[in-house]
Amino acid sequence: MSPSDSDDAWTTAERSIVPSVLGLSPVIAVAIAAGLTALGVLVDLVRQGTLGFVFTVLYIAGCALAVAWVRRDGLFGPMVAPPLLLAVAVPAVVLLAGDPKPGTGMAEERGVGNVFNVPRGPGAPPARYVDDLWAAIVAATAGWPPDLVLVSAGFDAMLGDPLGGFTLEPEHYADLTRRLRERLPAAPCVGLLEGGYVPARLADGVLAHALALA
Repeated sequence: MSPSDSDDAWTTAERSIVPSVLGLSPVIAVAIAAGLTALGVLVDLVRQGTLGFVFTVLYIAGCALAVAWVRRDGLFGPMVAPPLLLAVAVPAVVLLAGDPKPGTGMAEERGVGNVFNVPRGPGAPPARYVDDLWAAIVAATAGWPPDLVLVSAGFDAMLGDPLGGFTLEPEHYADLTRRLRERLPAAPCVGLLEGGYVPARLADGVLAHALALA
């Protein structure tokens, strides 16, 4: 049987995104995404004690492969799987690894004098986090005008995030961003997206930060 005969034997609903490739069942496709995601969790936990580059690559690759390889009439499962996999992976890492890299990020770790760590536990009032972080920023930039400000914009410190346990709201991110722009007006300020594991809350935080940067 020629390839064209095989193609003719499959209906459109049975095919994957590549017409000449027979699609997988939704269960198998989701299992591939879940398997690669779990592998990424395992590798990063062994490597560095928290989620990182390997998890990100395997998670995205697994989800994309599942959508591409599933039967066209079974797209729903692989399409809704990505946020569900994150909802399982992140709490699992917290339960398995606890505080990532314990013992690092302490206040007394100053590098060559230009590192300012501000370790704070979960559940405190938002004003404490904002005021303490801002005091460290003021100390770090006293007498030193940077050429560029890179903000590691992690939104897992927002209230309701399963990873952080902190209490910040979008307005607190906007407040800190505006303070940065006012204190360092000559330096370009770039926000780099980091954590944040509740999609709706993440969107609110990113929006508040981006509007304050404008």
